[in-house]
Amino acid sequence: MLANRLLKKGATDKGEASAAESRIDFARLMARVKLAPFLLVSKSALSPWPAKRILSGRAFSGLATQTALRALDWLAERTLPAEKIAAHYRTGRRGEEAAYFYLRRLGYTMVARNFRSPRCRGEIDLIGWEDDTLCFVEVKTRTTRDVKPGEASVDRHKRREVAAVAREYLRRFPPSCQWRFDVVSVYYENSKASQPHIEVFRNSSLTT
Repeated sequence: MLANRLLKKGATDKGEASAAESRIDFARLMARVKLAPFLLVSKSALSPWPAKRILSGRAFSGLATQTALRALDWLAERTLPAEKIAAHYRTGRRGEEAAYFYLRRLGYTMVARNFRSPRCRGEIDLIGWEDDTLCFVEVKTRTTRDVKPGEASVDRHKRREVAAVAREYLRRFPPSCQWRFDVVSVYYENSKASQPHIEVFRNSSLTT
């Protein structure tokens, strides 16, 4: 996010080659900072069983990383032009990131984010292990409680998509692998709040 915008800003400053190069170097560094937690946990997906993974959820809860990302986003908002992105998409992305770190603090070991399969439609927001159970997680973000709760808004169509993508992901695991579907509701009732209220609904039904 910040890295891409820095690159764009540098590209428009053609008359200042050295400044542009500095921005690119800084952007690459920021990209590494932002991608590091997701690349690290993604490697653990290669091992089918939790006991074989290097990272554990509580030991590496990502609090320092989350704090660093917030600081970078704060800096980006005040130093770079605003991103041309729909408000609801920005809110959803913010909620998904909050859910990711919240689940890590609960002890989940996260192994994938925004997983897709070329064989079917749909996407799974987050995938992680809780103990010996593989969890497929749908994240719903709300800015008010006056509408349908996030956990109740996962409709039949969405559940079918998640079930199809989950089946594709499970191809890499033995048939005995235990798994479930979780829904995480994230509430930003105050638009300026940095700490949302988060609720986790474990073992939600995928019945369509």
